[in-house]
Amino acid sequence: MSTSESAPLAPPPEGWETRFGPLSLVGAHAGVAVWRGQDDGATVFLKRLNEPARAAREAAALRAGLPLRAPRLLEHDQRLGALVLADARLGAARPRRLTADQALAAAPLLAALHAHAVPDTTPASAWDHRVRRLAYDPRLPEPLRERLGDVVCFGDAFCHGDLHPSNWLLSPDGSPEGLLDWSSSGMMDPEWDVAGLWGAAGGLAELPGPLILAYEAAADRPIDAGRVTLYRLVQLFEGLGAKDAETAAPLRVQAEALLATLPSLPPLHGAQRVPRSVPKPPESVLADGSNLRWAEPAGPIPRVLNTLLSPHALGQAPDSPPLTFAQHACNDVLRLSIGGERLILKVYNKPVAPTLFVLEERLSQHITAPARVLGPKRLRSGGGLMRVDGRPAALYADVGDARLSQRPADLTRLAETLAALHAVPEDVARVDGLPPNYDVFERQLVLTTVHDALHPDERAQLAALSAEMNQREDSLRPETLPHALLHGALHRDHTALDEQGRVVIFDLEKARWGPRLLDLSRAAYLAGYRTNDEALSPEKIVHFVRSYHRRLPLTDAERALLVPLLLSACLHDLKSLHQEGWAVAPLLRHARLTLELAHNREALDAAIQRYTGPGA
Repeated sequence: MSTSESAPLAPPPEGWETRFGPLSLVGAHAGVAVWRGQDDGATVFLKRLNEPARAAREAAALRAGLPLRAPRLLEHDQRLGALVLADARLGAARPRRLTADQALAAAPLLAALHAHAVPDTTPASAWDHRVRRLAYDPRLPEPLRERLGDVVCFGDAFCHGDLHPSNWLLSPDGSPEGLLDWSSSGMMDPEWDVAGLWGAAGGLAELPGPLILAYEAAADRPIDAGRVTLYRLVQLFEGLGAKDAETAAPLRVQAEALLATLPSLPPLHGAQRVPRSVPKPPESVLADGSNLRWAEPAGPIPRVLNTLLSPHALGQAPDSPPLTFAQHACNDVLRLSIGGERLILKVYNKPVAPTLFVLEERLSQHITAPARVLGPKRLRSGGGLMRVDGRPAALYADVGDARLSQRPADLTRLAETLAALHAVPEDVARVDGLPPNYDVFERQLVLTTVHDALHPDERAQLAALSAEMNQREDSLRPETLPHALLHGALHRDHTALDEQGRVVIFDLEKARWGPRLLDLSRAAYLAGYRTNDEALSPEKIVHFVRSYHRRLPLTDAERALLVPLLLSACLHDLKSLHQEGWAVAPLLRHARLTLELAHNREALDAAIQRYTGPGA
């Protein structure tokens, strides 16, 4: 530790000098003071922190039987923020900087630490809040802040948090064996510690590639190289403000060089689409047209899921092997039981907004009727999010297999559920980190595989319809329409019925703030359309819109734009089905259904106006 004249210095508690003899100050910085004393002839270190919570954090870590050498906690005065620690040194001087060999040797120590459970430590939610604040920190350059805004925080490891070189404990031969100063510890992304270890080695040019490999070999799980770079930059720029000009000069050179690499960073964990872990079986549906079907996975569960289902991630092992949700479009969804509680485990194979799980937690507390949103279950880390092989994953309550039908009463409930979501106040629904934009109309129609199968007149009509939708997009002013929290794809397979008969809303990864009409038009289109038989029911579309309007009245501007947006939703599905690799025949049916909807648009619009106009 280095003594700072400007740092507030807490005095030793009353009676310490009587108990431990004359005290000698060995270090003080930023509200922390450490004295050396004697207890029955043995050296002890007496530590007082101006923030008692930091002392409690260190005490919790030292009581947890850490898998590396650390000071033994002799006493903790929670009220005063004071600790009495045994001398953990073995005669080797603490380093001013780790060598490359020492850093590589220290990586397995961190891997073991990150797998260790520490009760009563700072939870992952605090780490998420800290990184969210960094994205707005003016001390950091704008390019760094922008990338931090994309970080999905996992908080999936117990970390030391402050791997300054002087905090390392070495063996007499210089091998890293342990750590001092656990007041910054807690549940964080392990990449923060790996970045700190890189910094403890002076930011050596030959690291962190070999450092990451050494860590991963010991941890048996991958970490995010791009995230290591981001966190190292944060540590550099935060440290620069506390250094004099001469000391800061080489650090600034490092920071600027690392900052220049940001455009070439690989996609961060949780920010890219990845292949499914469990192969999706051939498309099939149940008799009611639902895509819901549970099936045991064919063959062993992939390693990616075995890691996720470990007691380390969940706190305890599942009671039985999980089942796979066979028909889900993009993500891996498993049903399992833990401690007798039935749960659903969702592994996201698509990009996830950093604060999606914050939004789910808020909505789970706000919406109570006629629907509900499931918040993620709290994990051992104290957060609601975990990771495996770069995939975000969360655990939710299993509400059973009851689903809404296409009967009028159930379509009414679905429409009222959407209205309840749109009625959530802005101060609850607006969460930083959600995607800022929402596609209004199709910009490009993908028809490569069906172009030759269409009649020339059909191709011309479809092209004209797509051009019309694009032109309408240019003239649309979304700011004049009422805004709300959008689900993005609300339909029957994204909802369920709980034991109280409430509609449970799933799959909010497309949620964002925008014109509510975009959500209503797509939900109404999906309420009247079934992909298994390419049947479109205008009556069900009108019924859905009317039920929504009775709960949350439409404006004149929304009523005028509703049918064009329904057509746009149909075009959007044509593009999506092509991208998902559907065969030519169903794509061709969908293209002709789109033209049929466009041909009857005036009748559909007249019916919607009749049931949503004044006095309806």
